[in-house]
Amino acid sequence: MGIEASSVPVRNHDALAGVSATDHHSNANDHAATPAHHSNANDHATHSKTIKAKPSRVGSTATLAEAGIVNTRRTVTSAGSASADGQVYFTLQVPRDFDTLVRAVIQMTGIQSAVMRWQMDNDFTAIGETSVENTDSLTATDLSMTANVDIELDVAGSLTGIAANDVLGIQFTRRGTHANDTMTRLEISDFILEYTD
Repeated sequence: MGIEASSVPVRNHDALAGVSATDHHSNANDHAATPAHHSNANDHATHSKTIKAKPSRVGSTATLAEAGIVNTRRTVTSAGSASADGQVYFTLQVPRDFDTLVRAVIQMTGIQSAVMRWQMDNDFTAIGETSVENTDSLTATDLSMTANVDIELDVAGSLTGIAANDVLGIQFTRRGTHANDTMTRLEISDFILEYTD
């Protein structure tokens, strides 16, 4: 089903097909003896968890699930060109133990040292709400990229107010038709959401 988990089992309702999950545990016992001001360090444990989703579909000038140009062992999604826009979409459900968003990023690689112009348009909806009940976005922004260097693009600002069990519709748009965009090829790998429970 494309779901993989680490040391803590992942419940089926916590991830959609094509979504993987990882659990990261951190507590005071990992770093030092129990502090004097804590009666029990485990009472203050925190949990950081990560879910990852592959692109689910594309629009305009984009190609879903093809071999990378430089790293041919990777399966990537190309988005737009230096003369055409391209949209890449992700769909996933926020796990029911979600409390606080730590980070939300899109992993990508530019094949040239060039400028890539991008924007985000998202919606997120709880079961029982209309499918576009909540929306958020990030306006078009230019990003200078170095050839063949993997980056994580911070898109957390386009997910303000997400909550446990929300279904996310993520739309990344490459604005290749804009004069500032000079990137010939952009390869997108994953959307990553990290949160605490």
